[in-house]
Amino acid sequence: MRSDPSPAELAAIQAAAPNWLVMWCWYPREYAALAKFGAEPTIIYDRDPRQLLRHCQEVELAAAHGGPVIPRTFSGPKSAQTPYGRSPP
Repeated sequence: MRSDPSPAELAAIQAAAPNWLVMWCWYPREYAALAKFGAEPTIIYDRDPRQLLRHCQEVELAAAHGGPVIPRTFSGPKSAQTPYGRSPP
């Protein structure tokens, strides 16, 4: 089982994604990143911090170039998950 990230590790991830609020979700043992931009809520989930940061960059690029930014929510079965996390209910 993955151990919780240290405060320094979480701070480093947050510093790498200044347009996002990054949190460690202890129950599902995964990171959640909430976008600080856009009209719709965008939440990305990933257990791997490098993947999380890559997905954050992809969403930012799409938003900057007028592409669709798909809102993410906290609900949805794992079978319905998208590459960036859980799909809307």
